[in-house]
Amino acid sequence: MNLMLSSPSLKNEGGLIQLFGDVLPADAFIQVVTQHPLTAVTIVRILSSDDVLRLRLRRGLAADLAAYIGHGGAGVFILDTCALPLPAEQLCRFLRLRCAASRFLALLHPNRSSDEDMLRLLYSGVWGCICMTDRLEEQLPGAVRGLLEGSLWVPGSVLTKYVALTNTMIRWQTRPDPSLTARESQIAQLLLRRLSNKEISTVLKISERTVKFHLSNIFDKFGVEKRRSLIEFLTVAT
Repeated sequence: MNLMLSSPSLKNEGGLIQLFGDVLPADAFIQVVTQHPLTAVTIVRILSSDDVLRLRLRRGLAADLAAYIGHGGAGVFILDTCALPLPAEQLCRFLRLRCAASRFLALLHPNRSSDEDMLRLLYSGVWGCICMTDRLEEQLPGAVRGLLEGSLWVPGSVLTKYVALTNTMIRWQTRPDPSLTARESQIAQLLLRRLSNKEISTVLKISERTVKFHLSNIFDKFGVEKRRSLIEFLTVAT
């Protein structure tokens, strides 16, 4: 029997759909990660208005990656994606090695907050996404509490796509498409996770030219011309 994600595991609240996991321990921390002092001040001010969250806040910017070494523990990292010391995907991997049970809440620029942007972050390990608009003060405390309590915090449209794509990848792992070679199947699954050609080449330890060659063969086999069309086709077909 295939393990599938399905709608009964989801809860709709305030226009957001939440998927529940483990609650973080009572001593879980909250850490802001940004290279912009004013952003840090704003986030700390917003969270300090909540009596519970204020007690969990770690002070300081912690923009220097060395500051995390040896911290350990579990908590919520608030990532200002406009001013990070590393790309969000790399930073999540770095922090997860040092604080394995932690969760990540990404603050997104309005111009980089599409469903595709959020899906990519979810597959890199982010648990929640909030757009940095004039509603940040209203939304941020609830999102942080949600992550502490074990919820994904993204718009319903994003999580619906995330569930569908994850189900598709699970099916592909158990029932690979017979028309694809083993390498083509690997690349198709990484494409579903929104990895770029460069990222796929790094994961599979092959050249970008080889990735493009395999993608061209996949496009031909399924009669599509673009990555987005292939993702849509694979999601519907499986």
